[in-house]
Amino acid sequence: MRLTRTTASAAALLALLVSGVASASSVYTFEPTDTNVNIVNISTTAGSLGFFDNNNTAYNTSSGYLSVAMTTGGDVMAYGSNPVGATSGSFTVSNNNGDQTTVTNGPYFTLAYNDGVTGWRQADGVSCSTSTDTCHLTWSGTNSGGTILGVDLKQTVPPSAVPVPAAVWLFGSGLIGLVGVARRKTA
Repeated sequence: MRLTRTTASAAALLALLVSGVASASSVYTFEPTDTNVNIVNISTTAGSLGFFDNNNTAYNTSSGYLSVAMTTGGDVMAYGSNPVGATSGSFTVSNNNGDQTTVTNGPYFTLAYNDGVTGWRQADGVSCSTSTDTCHLTWSGTNSGGTILGVDLKQTVPPSAVPVPAAVWLFGSGLIGLVGVARRKTA
């Protein structure tokens, strides 16, 4: 009977650990390959294009947001310090108008489009070339944002600041082992 309770406790702990690990973000995240990102070849001038901190997945314009000029020539998102190779830290970014924002979890960012009707949304499709450091983003739908081309950037997955899942798995397996040893001694 005690073995059954231990097994049930271990199964409950494992289920808790798995549920904590399974949350992943599906936001398209990018990083620069030099000191700036050029947003060029925008196929529409309607709506708004925004440069957001990758932690700002709700696209809140009051934090981590920078407007991108929706003109034929596009805009340049210039980093205040060289972001290449960085995996953490804060970076100041400015656009052609001199507006600034700060990206926090390293140089990583996301791009979103607002058609004025459905609000901010990420691209429906992204196609990146590692040989040319360019990404082509597409927004579709009734109020389409068209397409844009970003130069000097690559699609990426930012590294985790703390490898919590591995630590939790290790702690959980150790805890299960201790429970087993304690039960064996009392039996």
